[in-house]
Amino acid sequence: MKIAISTNDGLMMAPVFETCESFLILTIILGEIIEEEVRWRHEPGKMNLEEIFSQLSDCSLIIAGEISESSMRFSRDKSIPVIRTKEKIVTNVIVHYLEHQYREASDTCCCP
Repeated sequence: MKIAISTNDGLMMAPVFETCESFLILTIILGEIIEEEVRWRHEPGKMNLEEIFSQLSDCSLIIAGEISESSMRFSRDKSIPVIRTKEKIVTNVIVHYLEHQYREASDTCCCP
């Protein structure tokens, strides 16, 4: 499974999903990260949901901080669940996800 984490620099979560500069894409198999990739946005700062979600079409889950209701609707239409987090550090987000700490807060199944 691939998860996308919205970020600007790979270290910190982007404050707003729609204006992030990039996505950290993690390929996870059996709870282990086997591949990391950074996908840079073509037009960072602009809220072009079609462009954003086309870059994430192979992902099974998005982890974001602030995200608009229109993006949430778009993600549901694309069948990509979203987990919202208040965590600011990307490494902590990854650890929380791998330790299944986000499951209780989410209404989706996000088994790695």
